[in-house]
Amino acid sequence: MSSTPGKVKPSGVAFLIPLVLWIIISIIAVGVMISGAAVADTTVENFARVEPGTSAVVNLKSDGGYRIFAEGPGVDGSISDPILTVDIKGPDGQTVATESYIGELSYSNSGKEGTAVQTFDVPRAGDYTISWSQSPTSTSSTPTATGIAIGKANPLSEAGKRIGLGIALGTLGFILAVIIAIVLLVKRSGSKKRQRNAGFGGPPGGGYGGPPPGGGYGGPPPGGGYGGPPPGGGGYGAPPPPPGGGGFGAPPPPPSGQSWGAPPPPPGS
Repeated sequence: MSSTPGKVKPSGVAFLIPLVLWIIISIIAVGVMISGAAVADTTVENFARVEPGTSAVVNLKSDGGYRIFAEGPGVDGSISDPILTVDIKGPDGQTVATESYIGELSYSNSGKEGTAVQTFDVPRAGDYTISWSQSPTSTSSTPTATGIAIGKANPLSEAGKRIGLGIALGTLGFILAVIIAIVLLVKRSGSKKRQRNAGFGGPPGGGYGGPPPGGGYGGPPPGGGYGGPPPGGGGYGAPPPPPGGGGFGAPPPPPSGQSWGAPPPPPGS
């Protein structure tokens, strides 16, 4: 009785799993990268600000380095020392020194434009009194700062972290989808091979290596054997006896009253 081959597993529909997984992870990755812009906006909004001509107490929540950004329409690297002067007093009334910012760092987020102009370090967290002034510009084309912002975080690096995370997540999703697809492909190939072996292993009722129904290729046919006597009592190795009771190896019996061992008497005796 022949066996019916089963279905190949996994089915072709299973290959939709890695595709759908990659699409979902890619959507999440794009969302993370887009959120980088929102993180930059939030970072800028959280900066402490001091209006021109005023003094403000700013709570700096941790020690370390801070940046001072000049804000205003069209501000850029031209807003720098000695045009901008910032005075910082610590919790104990000590003066905190400032230094010019080295490099360029600008932002345009949440309706605000700013550029880093100075840096300073605080020994410990606490309330710091900050005031600032601006010297007259040398030319009318030099933009004027309308305020300063103080912050520790870099809005561009915060956005870059989210963008990098999104790229890494998208890459990981693609690699994971490829691995799953390869595993499914290997399993499906093995299933096909087993089905081929099950379908062509032997003819119905026996196998190519097994005996046919009713006997074996090396056994005798029904009623006798290839090396045995045929039906009727005779044998392939011995001829049938000749008529009269003689045999192939002995002379026929002599006529009545005579024997083979003595010659007949000569005539006239």
